[in-house]
Amino acid sequence: MLYQIHFEEELPADALRRHLQQDYGITPDAVYVGRVEDRAADDPRPVAMFTPPDEDEGFG
Repeated sequence: MLYQIHFEEELPADALRRHLQQDYGITPDAVYVGRVEDRAADDPRPVAMFTPPDEDEGFG
């Protein structure tokens, strides 16, 4: 399943992890924030992944 979420302002990764834990029960260590190619292939499989946009929007 794939969802795309766009944030209108910067949201620190720790705040996002806390929100996912409080509202959805997803533990912070089950969330990956970063570029897919920077994640090691043998890392544990995350429940949620947040990656930078494909365009030149930047990644907070």
